[in-house]
Amino acid sequence: MIASDFPNLSHAENRIPAEHCPRVHEPDFSMRPSTRAARADLQNFLDAHLALLDGPQVMDAGCGGAMRITLPAGAVLNGIDISPESAARNDSLFNIVIGDVQTYPLPRAAYDIVICWELLEHVAHPLAALSNLIAATKPGGFIILAFPNRASLKGLVTRLSPHQLHVWLLRHFWGQKNAGRPGYAPFPTYMARDIAPRMLEKFLQTRDVEVVFTRLYEGNRVATLRQKAPLLHALYQGFLRLLNALSLNRHDFGQSDVLLVLRPIPERQAVLQAA
Repeated sequence: MIASDFPNLSHAENRIPAEHCPRVHEPDFSMRPSTRAARADLQNFLDAHLALLDGPQVMDAGCGGAMRITLPAGAVLNGIDISPESAARNDSLFNIVIGDVQTYPLPRAAYDIVICWELLEHVAHPLAALSNLIAATKPGGFIILAFPNRASLKGLVTRLSPHQLHVWLLRHFWGQKNAGRPGYAPFPTYMARDIAPRMLEKFLQTRDVEVVFTRLYEGNRVATLRQKAPLLHALYQGFLRLLNALSLNRHDFGQSDVLLVLRPIPERQAVLQAA
């Protein structure tokens, strides 16, 4: 993780075992964590901290996608998705709500685990969605977030390119034949300024939550690009080196994706829920 991305959230790493979340180092752009390594790191953290939960209530926000983590045994999986077609693809849900996570009145302090995987970039008001999810999480529960790093080359390209190009690339370049059809990615992408690292950090500092896990990594699209189109990958890497050099290597624009785990602070949340 590069200290300039989430400069203060890095202190969260002191609250968990070092083997689960490496401490901040100076930038080494040749050794960016891979998707596999980052997700394995996250799973190790979750295994260590969720093992004592008995039949936890889970809310999956944007539940149409595949589950990317392993949940504790007996977990009761609930979901919310704005797309009926997308929600219908998930047959593992105990309860499904069709609604907008930015505005739908989720029950307060109802869930032990809330998952928001690659959703925040697809809503116009991600902080409204996140506020809703925080309020729905039990004191001491866990909120698992995965989203693109807006302050990366991938984030820049995504923001500047039209949605139809995303559909074409996913269908013809990445080979996902259902891309763009109802219920299937890619979904319209807002990539709102609110999910930029520094903006998100400021927001979290105003909420009664602590960040207990943070990981920036190189998304798997870049690794696949290296295999499918070496020339295009070389151009990408060249532009990446230029951006990093222009930042005087204070920022790594190649760390394209973010994993965060938040935890409502039990004492403060209990007071708020009782109010």
